[in-house]
Amino acid sequence: LADQDSVTEVGFGSANALLGLAGRGFRKLTFNLTLNAACGAAPCLLNQAWMDINAASAFRLRIGKFKTPMHWAFQVRVGQTLMPRPPASLTSRVNLPFGLNAVNPTMLTGFDTGVMAHGTFARGKLEYQVGVFSGEGIAGNAPTSTLSDDLKIPGLLYAGRLAYAPFGPMPLREGGDERQPDLRLLVGASISYNVEANAESSNDLRAGIEFALSRGPFYFSLEAYLLQMTFVERLRGTPSQLFAGGATQLAYRFKFGLEPVVRFEVFERNSTTALGLSLVPAVGLNYYIFDQN
Repeated sequence: LADQDSVTEVGFGSANALLGLAGRGFRKLTFNLTLNAACGAAPCLLNQAWMDINAASAFRLRIGKFKTPMHWAFQVRVGQTLMPRPPASLTSRVNLPFGLNAVNPTMLTGFDTGVMAHGTFARGKLEYQVGVFSGEGIAGNAPTSTLSDDLKIPGLLYAGRLAYAPFGPMPLREGGDERQPDLRLLVGASISYNVEANAESSNDLRAGIEFALSRGPFYFSLEAYLLQMTFVERLRGTPSQLFAGGATQLAYRFKFGLEPVVRFEVFERNSTTALGLSLVPAVGLNYYIFDQN
């Protein structure tokens, strides 16, 4: 268009300003409370608030508001990632080819309120996470869901993740000097089903696979994910939509503290039934004054 605006982002910003309190009590309990002062809306000011009941390494129960068990790019700790924001293919909203403008979710389920069982087996090499969440995401703290008219089950988010790290647990960090000097490798898969999501309009199935490799200064990760939106019965004649995407990134940390990063993403934002494949390259350069981000 002749009057098309430039979409280049220029300026300075603060995506997160986190104040956190974490600790352990009574030997069996761990907890985390984190507030995000940079959040524009009141509900997402509460970034995390959870308690873990550590019955055993194979069974822990987490209750509160925390990360849903989807996507390695989001399991990594905030502030210990290679890039300042998660992949755009996870956080950008999808486009629908019909007039449901308010119904455009992201691939990412993010933070949510719920309960999750999780634990590790085989000396930390095998990890599982299974949980039930409100499905409201980080922008909601109140229970607002109802029973599904179609499926006759609670309209909640049901999610699970299984990951295998054959050389020992993969640290929840991507950058910095604290990466293990020996080889660490992780492969995993996640799946979730959000019943009557997006203003009770669709049942959303998400799935993803993940791969991460770390050895000393070298770090590599690769993810692929999809979102299948199947619309509820009251929206008769609305066809289901399938979206897919993926991201890969590579980094190398030099001894003097500099760490160049490259990331490349592919995103089928307009669904697999329409043209509109997005390619998202990104580069970054981190400098570590101390050991960590």
